[in-house]
Parts: sequence; C-alpha cells; structure tokens
Amino acid sequence: MEKKEKTIAMFHISGGGGNRNELSFVGFDPISECSDFETELYLRDDEGNIVDSFDEAEPHYEWTNSQGNGVGLTYEEYESGIGRIDIDGDYDTTYTVYVEDMDEDEFQAMVNPGRGFYYLDDELDSALVEYGFSEQEVALARAANDIDALTQCGRGSYKNDVYSSNYINDEYEVVNKEDEYDYKVGNIFYKKI
Repeated sequence: MEKKEKTIAMFHISGGGGNRNELSFVGFDPISECSDFETELYLRDDEGNIVDSFDEAEPHYEWTNSQGNGVGLTYEEYESGIGRIDIDGDYDTTYTVYVEDMDEDEFQAMVNPGRGFYYLDDELDSALVEYGFSEQEVALARAANDIDALTQCGRGSYKNDVYSSNYINDEYEVVNKEDEYDYKVGNIFYKKI
C-alpha cells in the first residue's frame, strides 16, 4: 500500500500590531512556495555569504532578509516544507503546518471565507478529512453547500449535528458509483432524494 503524503497548509499573519493581527489561509503549499522567496530572502552560509546554489547548501544554513537579518528558517526546514518565515517580529509572518496538526484558529482560517481563501474543490475536502472529519461529513456539508457548518462543531461530530442528521435522512442518499449521482466527494456518491 502506497503511503499518502501529508497535506501542508500555509498561513500568513498580518496586521499593524496590538490585537489587530489577522490570520489568513494562503493555500496548500510548502514553505518553499512562499512569495517572500521571489524578492526578499537569501540563503546564507555560516560566514554570512549568500549561497548561490542549493547544491552547496547545508541543512543548518539560514534564510535572511535583504539586510542580512535572520527570518527563522533553515535550509532543512525549507526542504521539508514545514517552517516559519518571520519578516518583522510577528505581524508579517508566513508559516506552514501539516493539516492534521492545525489548531482551531488555523482550521477556521482555512474554511471561513471571511478570513481566508475559500476552496471549493477536492483539495479542501481532502484536507478536511486529514484534519479529522469523515469523508461522509465533508460530502454532506459540501452537498448542503454548508462547509461553514463544519466550523460549528468539532472534528468528527458533524454527523451528530441535528441539522445534518435531518439533512442526511431527508435530502440525500449514498448511491453506487455506477448509479446516477448529484454530488461526489472522494469515493462517496450522493443523489438527491
């Protein structure tokens, strides 16, 4: 059996200080895909020289901004996909975590369209399953056009919600792949009753 790679989620903290910082979901990307690498960051060796080729990089080499200040990311973290880029001490910070390790604030940023990018595809659905919801819970929320309902309850509890239980019984049924279906998530097919 092939081992599935863990999904990585990227987040950004922005704001002007105090309690105004805002967490937003960037996407399902490793830290190496952060836009800061396009213009602001440089990998430096132990003497502070810019490393021109990753072939010369050592795991402990650190990324810096254009002024040579460290941003809290090593080459090893860059390669692993999981890391943190702290540009100015907290309010311009991009970081990545495995979806299964997200906390509640990160989960809310991922699924809440007001605080992040709202994915309407299988990528988010897969991430929600990795986070702890069952495929059926995600499929039912998606079929009900109510992903936000998942934010109202904890991992693995959507099926126990009164609204969703009624919705399951009254609106959709699981059907075989060969049958006509109205909605599909993963390997589960739903037909409106």
